[in-house]
Amino acid sequence: MTMGARARGVALISAALLSGTVSFSAFAQTAPTANVQQQVLPGIDGTALGLLPSRATGLPTNLWASSTAQRLVNNIGNLHGTGTPSSRALFERLMLAEAIPPQGDTGDVLAARIEALLTLGSLDAAEAMLARAPLDASDQEIVALALDVAALTNRSGPACARLAARPGLSPGLSHTIWCKARHGEWMIARLTLETAIALEQFDSVTADHLRWFLDNEAFPPETQLPLPDPVTALTFALRESTGQLRPSGPLPLAWLDGDLSGNHTLRARISAAEALSRGGVLPASVLFSTYRAGAPAASGGIWGRMHAVQDLDEALLTRDPTTVLAALHEMDSQIAPLGLRAAAAREYGASLGAIPVGEADDLMARYMLLDGRSAGARAWMPDPAPLSDRIALAIQIQPLAEIPQEPIQRDRDILAYAIYAAFSAPADTPFPPGATGTRLLDALRILDAGTGVEPDDLRRALILLRRAGQDILARDIAVETLFLGDRI
Repeated sequence: MTMGARARGVALISAALLSGTVSFSAFAQTAPTANVQQQVLPGIDGTALGLLPSRATGLPTNLWASSTAQRLVNNIGNLHGTGTPSSRALFERLMLAEAIPPQGDTGDVLAARIEALLTLGSLDAAEAMLARAPLDASDQEIVALALDVAALTNRSGPACARLAARPGLSPGLSHTIWCKARHGEWMIARLTLETAIALEQFDSVTADHLRWFLDNEAFPPETQLPLPDPVTALTFALRESTGQLRPSGPLPLAWLDGDLSGNHTLRARISAAEALSRGGVLPASVLFSTYRAGAPAASGGIWGRMHAVQDLDEALLTRDPTTVLAALHEMDSQIAPLGLRAAAAREYGASLGAIPVGEADDLMARYMLLDGRSAGARAWMPDPAPLSDRIALAIQIQPLAEIPQEPIQRDRDILAYAIYAAFSAPADTPFPPGATGTRLLDALRILDAGTGVEPDDLRRALILLRRAGQDILARDIAVETLFLGDRI
């Protein structure tokens, strides 16, 4: 730094401190002081914060009681949320469940749960969990997560209020400047930025992003700034606000939430809805209402899927089985490769179930099974039906029908027998008190393999789910594992 720049920086800092507009802590780049780092979240039992009561989840409130905070954080962090839609739904349910805190909880568990929700793309749920934490929560990771969520939702009030109450917990000056600007303190934000630049506390790329955010005339409109490294939730939001190109490749699911708004093109809205629906956090109705939001602009790709959905809608109006089946097969060929067959089954299950039964059709029967419509599935199944279909039907009907051993004809038959074994096995032995949550996480780690899970691993995971009282989800996961992906 030159002597002139240093003198300018000192002058700016002095003016800011004397005027009372900027606190000295705003320029601190180190971690919070030791007493803050070691302080337990005031009034928080991290896992006691939850949005879903026991009566809604079917899970006991002592989910994690026999675990420790560090072990639970590690177990949650080892999950990727890459299983079938129903296994991801269970993961989300666990992260939202009200529960007694584990031993030694210092807020890390709450942060791990919120990070997991963001990984799943459950941005609103993460925001709601943060809203349950006391405003004076003094955990730096909680503050950082709150600011990330605020940047992605464009709702800065609570997170910036939390930061204002504890400025020493700021993840960095970028967040401090952003909050000042969001609260209308533009002069303070600019002064803070220029001072930080003078003190070389920003790299040039980050500084340019903040400068453009604070002054929309700072660069010509066609300017494309280099990508920051790494791209964070805040820098992503800053780039969005100035019309910058996005990073190449898939984005974190939580970053796509804003694309669902009417401010984006129909193509962008459909693309975001597909990704979030595939992730299991967006209702099927939202995805398919987006497909119906206009006329396809071209053929193939997104527009081909849009066209196929609208064709099926029209076919259903005819109530003619042959017409409906043709449209269903075409739509499935378009959306199944994207992992959206489960969403389609939930969207169309009731409508397909109302169509007069025509010639037997495997795909129609499997759509019925995926939507839990056992009577409809049975009506559409061929005779004899494939082993996998008969087992999928059997586990949806109580008591479990007996399926005799048959020669294995395809890989799916091995998987089907593993599923049948899981539902034939006794599952009435409860877990020890306080162990249910940990065992469910064990099951979810297995189920992260999705439709590629090994048969014996699937059997063990399904038994764990059943012992935890999650029979309905276990059935859904079993059927999805059979009939999603490339198995049809």
